[in-house]
Amino acid sequence: MVGRAAVALDIGSAQIKIVEMRRGNPPRLVRYQLSPTPRGAVEGGVVNRPDDLHQALRDAWKAGRFRRRRAVTTITGQNLLFRHVEFPPMPRHEVQHAVRWQFNRFFQLPYEEALVDHWVLPSVKPGDPVRVAVVAVPKQPVFQFLGHVREAGVFPDGLDMEALAVFRSVLLATPDAATGTTALLDLGAGATNLSIFHQGVLQAIRVLPVGGNHLTRAIMAGMRVDYYQAEAAKLRTGLDLEDREISGYLLPVRDRLFSEVTRTLNFYLAEHRDQLLDYVAMVGGGALLEGIVPQLGQFVSEAVNRVGKEFKVELGNPLKHLAGPFDKDQLNAIGPVLGVAVGLALGRIR
Repeated sequence: MVGRAAVALDIGSAQIKIVEMRRGNPPRLVRYQLSPTPRGAVEGGVVNRPDDLHQALRDAWKAGRFRRRRAVTTITGQNLLFRHVEFPPMPRHEVQHAVRWQFNRFFQLPYEEALVDHWVLPSVKPGDPVRVAVVAVPKQPVFQFLGHVREAGVFPDGLDMEALAVFRSVLLATPDAATGTTALLDLGAGATNLSIFHQGVLQAIRVLPVGGNHLTRAIMAGMRVDYYQAEAAKLRTGLDLEDREISGYLLPVRDRLFSEVTRTLNFYLAEHRDQLLDYVAMVGGGALLEGIVPQLGQFVSEAVNRVGKEFKVELGNPLKHLAGPFDKDQLNAIGPVLGVAVGLALGRIR
């Protein structure tokens, strides 16, 4: 439900992100909270240590002084299914029935065991086939996840797609991302979510099995240090190519991630030969790693078959144009981390 204000919750493997936003021009960030997710409590969207997560959510709500106990949230992971489908010309009110009856043609998941949503895509001319975007996710893991949120005293006020939330955040910072072909990367601790949009319409989603924790583990193995020492070394040096010891551990992981990105982009562009890649934005905690954004830009420029003439890669920071009682440098430091949470809230207040 759209309202004047909203709280959004994004639970990741490494951090719990909460924002409260209020409608305005520009939208106003009222308060936010970043708290660590207990290590191992959440992995790939699966809650492994419920009691630890419940307490961490309660502590985060208290630390951020959130009075609202209702929040919109999201679920990401390999279980999310998405594709475009076509039906013969039909009235819009019949599309929902068509999606239900044809569901098992498109997904290897019983309709009764899935949460399903869809939206009709723009048509070129009357009489064209009806193009529909369909998203589905198994019910059981969703209900389990939302149950854990409720156990912490937070009441889910809606569930949104991570890809759409990131897109809203990026549009707030870079309105031109709504034109041409845009790729968005949410570099989290456990994985990287890659989504592709064309003219503002979601085209493809892929979960890449490489995240910030894989970089940390590479340092752990190479330097024989514990997780916290490795994480500190990663944050201190980033992808500094001058530090040959650290970069020697990180570059193979970086290259694996970048290769997954370019392979996905090339596959998409091969299927859509009328498109060029125009813009890439990166959000998430991993996006703050020193050097990763320009290095991704160089890698993509060399490896992707077709890029736009004005092709660029940027750090997505939805907070740079927001109103609110916060220092600008502070917002720049946390903006990419809050990309999903801000986008979730924007979907409720705009």
